[in-house]
Amino acid sequence: MTPKLTTVRQDTETIGQHAASVLIEQIVDKQRITTQDVIPVELIVRHSTGPAPE
Repeated sequence: MTPKLTTVRQDTETIGQHAASVLIEQIVDKQRITTQDVIPVELIVRHSTGPAPE
């Protein structure tokens, strides 16, 4: 695809492990857990990103 698109890289393995851990904790404790967890991402800037309009 041209131009190459800017994207966000997500560590899907870490996201999956964390989701499974939270799910198991909910099953064991038999209660619903509400969390807001931040898993770092990486911005991959490619050719589709240009300067901000003035």
